[in-house]
Amino acid sequence: MSVLQSISEHFAENGLDLDPEEDLFSSGQVDSVSMMEAIAFIENKFQVTVPHDELIPDNFRSLQIIAGYIEGKLKHP
Repeated sequence: MSVLQSISEHFAENGLDLDPEEDLFSSGQVDSVSMMEAIAFIENKFQVTVPHDELIPDNFRSLQIIAGYIEGKLKHP
């Protein structure tokens, strides 16, 4: 299963059927609490750490961007 599929499934399990390129924040479908839950999922699922200085909207704006961010972390831990 791809990184994007895993993230999409996580949000779907929480009742959100999102387009991979949809802006999660401006759409209003994701708030700060659900994003922090998603980050905890990402850290556990992919065994990566998201440093505080990387907790910025540009790294988590869409499912596609999140997947790219994680893939970068996996390539360069």
